[in-house]
Amino acid sequence: MLSKLDKRILLGIVLAYFIVFASFTALRHYTFQTQTWDMAAFVQTFWNTIHGKIMFNNLEEVPNHLGLHWTPFLFLLIPGYLLFPSPYYLLIIQTLALALGAIPLYLLAKKHLGKTNWAALATGAYLLYPSLHWVNTFDFHELTFLAPILITAIYFFEEKKWLWAGIFFALSAAVREDAIPVVIFVALYFLFRSKLGFEKSWWKLDRKIAVLIAVTGIIYLALTLAVFMPAFTEGKLIRFDRYQHLGETPGEAIKNAVAQPMLIAETIFTPEKIRYFLWLFAPLAFLPLASGWALAMLLPGLAENLL
Repeated sequence: MLSKLDKRILLGIVLAYFIVFASFTALRHYTFQTQTWDMAAFVQTFWNTIHGKIMFNNLEEVPNHLGLHWTPFLFLLIPGYLLFPSPYYLLIIQTLALALGAIPLYLLAKKHLGKTNWAALATGAYLLYPSLHWVNTFDFHELTFLAPILITAIYFFEEKKWLWAGIFFALSAAVREDAIPVVIFVALYFLFRSKLGFEKSWWKLDRKIAVLIAVTGIIYLALTLAVFMPAFTEGKLIRFDRYQHLGETPGEAIKNAVAQPMLIAETIFTPEKIRYFLWLFAPLAFLPLASGWALAMLLPGLAENLL
């Protein structure tokens, strides 16, 4: 149970973040600083959905958003948009989600660090992290919801509340197709975070659950890329065009990456990518790079952006 001090700290930092960033993002939209990509595309998609044209818009490369990004999570936001059909709803619900992510993070930090002040420091670092502010203030994106939902899934896994952990891992994977590899790698982290081996004491229930999550994620990812998304795009993966310098198909890209390692190096080591890397890790004093197996959780997102 949280103490009164814990509750006051959490309430204070969550409210402070929400008020500041909900106001800022709303004013940004009010002063015409949001974009067609991606604010208008999502507004039109939500508007069409509540009027019977499910996930349709005429701004993206394909008429149905589910062909561009597989995002079943968005259906959970539709009832709120039905009650408040406005771009401000999307901006506010996104900010609220990021603010509420501080709660499971605080509980996790308290569990592992023990003291309230250390937990408050870790949670404050989350809410002050520049990259969090960037995704919060740059229009609306479904992937923004991954951080708070995944933190919650990790918290429930650590608490051995398997049903709730499963629900939130499923919600994480439903956010977008590129969130699925993140879920898989988080499961792999839970599987391998302590000593390796398959002696009886190592093969406990939490690792069996981790294997189940990883295998389910792999199957879901395969179905998403091979069946669900192509059903809306005449068999194509639209967003793979961002990786065509590596190959025309995923298989060809993997083959070229193995056969031509310098191609990967030339793609990653550019001034823009180096600046991205610095902005990502410098605010955290590069400490995540010393986090051992936990680095596995960063690999899918880093690979997606750096490549």
